[in-house]
Amino acid sequence: MTERVFPAPNVPASSGTPPPSPLAQLPPPARILRTAARLFYAQGYHATGVNQIIAEADVAKATFYAHYPSKETLGAAWLAQQHEAWASWLNERVTPVPDARRRLATLFDLLEAWLRNNNFRGCPFHNTNAEQPDPPPALRAIIQRHLAFLREYVGGLVRAALPGRIEGDRLALAAYVLFCGAMVEAQAYRDPWPVRTAAQTILGWL
Repeated sequence: MTERVFPAPNVPASSGTPPPSPLAQLPPPARILRTAARLFYAQGYHATGVNQIIAEADVAKATFYAHYPSKETLGAAWLAQQHEAWASWLNERVTPVPDARRRLATLFDLLEAWLRNNNFRGCPFHNTNAEQPDPPPALRAIIQRHLAFLREYVGGLVRAALPGRIEGDRLALAAYVLFCGAMVEAQAYRDPWPVRTAAQTILGWL
């Protein structure tokens, strides 16, 4: 069971979703997931223990394991929630922009705003993948699925802005690499200049 919670520290805000309910008002599965989302993003998946989640969600251990048989199960639910949130965010805020070039500019404007709002904590997928040498299989599968979605989404924006250009596919893949690289570098520097540089580079191709 996954609950889509907006806004949350690590989930892009969706304009069409009401503010989240207070934690205490949520049923146990949603309370566990909301708590885990906050802790996994702030502390890291690997550094966050089940006992801390149980304590801060204010549920019994038996209740926790009845809904999430393992930490990996909970981590997979969290990343699945993140993926759904990102897809909704992009489809609501970027896809409707009518001009192809402006869609790309909007994508990077929103990325910068999101990074600032989260104190440059970065991408939960990249963070989870990087913090351990071999992420659990269920988490790795969702990470790869999300990054494949981003590769296709960002690439599609570039291809739409370069109709008929034979180098469109090559530049589409390069744009995805710049988009992800900008997130990582902005996190490292705690500064948006990598996002702005990536945007200027991609827009310069058009």
